[in-house]
Amino acid sequence: MVRCLLSAIFISVIQEMIDGVGFGYTFTILSSLCLVSAAFYWIELKHGRKWRLARHGIAIRSSEAVSGQMIALDTHQGTSQQAS
Repeated sequence: MVRCLLSAIFISVIQEMIDGVGFGYTFTILSSLCLVSAAFYWIELKHGRKWRLARHGIAIRSSEAVSGQMIALDTHQGTSQQAS
């Protein structure tokens, strides 16, 4: 639903952007937005597991973080178990 709503807004605004700032600047702005959103994705990919474990109050050993072992969360108990 949000995707459709944002698409409708974008379609209604894109021609005004092109008329206002020009074709080149419009797509420069849009590509900049894509790069910024990709940076947020990369940050979440890099730090998301650590943030998720911290949110559940689970300490992770540095050796587990380095090796990339999967940890299964038991969110009801706040404990962790190593996934097999």
